[in-house]
Amino acid sequence: AAQYAQFKKCLEERSLHMVFFAAVEGEPLWKNVLEQIRTLRVSRVSLIPFMLVAGVHIREEVLGENSGSWRSCLSGYEVASVREGLGYNNAILALYADHIRSALHALHN
Repeated sequence: AAQYAQFKKCLEERSLHMVFFAAVEGEPLWKNVLEQIRTLRVSRVSLIPFMLVAGVHIREEVLGENSGSWRSCLSGYEVASVREGLGYNNAILALYADHIRSALHALHN
């Protein structure tokens, strides 16, 4: 939860105030984020997995058609979603590769 809070602070410093994080298991809790969404009275919501691979948790618990999914909790909103994890984004993969190179360089020097 502390890492999400730090990342949210980083986004807010870059004027990205309308980005919220919820964990499928643990905190930050989806019910709290849902309450924030409702309070803001927005009409559109995007669900984007902040995971390298978007597996069963994303397909069923977040984007699923079942009554308990996050998507179903957003009835009445225009909902856009991304089904792939960050590992399918070439720009993210390039960042990962750069960080791995930097870490290996630091280990060997």
